[in-house]
Amino acid sequence: MEKVFGRHPVLEILKAHNRKIHKIFLNAGSQGRVIEEIRALAESYKIPIYKKDKKTLNNLSGYKNHQGVIAFTEAQKYFDLDDLFHVAEINREPPFFLILDRVKDPHNLGAVIRSAESAGVHGIIIPKYHTVDVNETVAKSAAGALEYIKIVRVTNIAKTIDQLKSKNVWVFGVEQEKGKDIFAAEPFKESIALLLGEEGSGIRRLPKEKCDGFFKIPMFGYINSLNLSVAAAILMYQVRRFRDY
Repeated sequence: MEKVFGRHPVLEILKAHNRKIHKIFLNAGSQGRVIEEIRALAESYKIPIYKKDKKTLNNLSGYKNHQGVIAFTEAQKYFDLDDLFHVAEINREPPFFLILDRVKDPHNLGAVIRSAESAGVHGIIIPKYHTVDVNETVAKSAAGALEYIKIVRVTNIAKTIDQLKSKNVWVFGVEQEKGKDIFAAEPFKESIALLLGEEGSGIRRLPKEKCDGFFKIPMFGYINSLNLSVAAAILMYQVRRFRDY
């Protein structure tokens, strides 16, 4: 079982109804619209609800920001590349994927997942090793978006890029030194995957060599870099703009 904590993450799991929820713990004094929605949906699905004091919830969550709600669910499911192409096909759109190479901060990963779902990305690809697991902190930061976007874990990012390119997906890395200004790029409506690397060290050599090209975000101040989740959001929405206009 996995723990998911926070009002909106738990509510979205209930709404999506994609994975089994075994039980829900609520702070006995919690109130509000979201809490009432959680109660109503849990009752409709016959999910047991246990009212506990704040100290008990603190212990269950490891003193993380649970907002008075903790759900025990089946484990997060991972998908295959074919599943991502199927999502694009259902949406009748050229595939639009995000590849994240070695993201170590769970808050960053959660924020990227939240933005990706909002931007209409069809799926996210992450490595199995040297990256943060999709855990309860990631789920909390994603604010429920995990229930609506598919995550693929692969053993080799470079080989996965080869697979994508064999299916006519263009792969663009994010590189401040050699990239083309994303805002000056011509509209791009074909199948695309954006590859972002770890903050600081960037994309590893082999995946970088596989890229069809590179984008960058122009900088106008003294600081020459952005937080990964902020950069990812800007890039994804610019790709969305290419497609919509």
